[in-house]
Amino acid sequence: MITNGVRYLTEEPALQTELAGDPGLIPSFIEEVLRYYPPIVAIGRVVKEDVTVGERLLRAGDQVISWVGAANRDESKFKDPNRFDPGANRIRTCRSASASISA
Repeated sequence: MITNGVRYLTEEPALQTELAGDPGLIPSFIEEVLRYYPPIVAIGRVVKEDVTVGERLLRAGDQVISWVGAANRDESKFKDPNRFDPGANRIRTCRSASASISA
């Protein structure tokens, strides 16, 4: 995560200046780094019990993959998902970080 944050700051030097001038923006910057450059792109799981997802039956023992990186770019969840926007405050929708948020 740190590497991805530094990566983005080297791509956008003006943002370095903005964050240095207003450290209160740093939390939303970190959240957006997690969404835009997730540290884990996919998570594998084994189905514990038979379940239907959509129209597909998944049986106990089946292996499934959650593509977190793709979920974080879902146009139905994020406005302009392919743009890095540290001011967007998207953390409650971000699959990379929302598990740590309590509602």
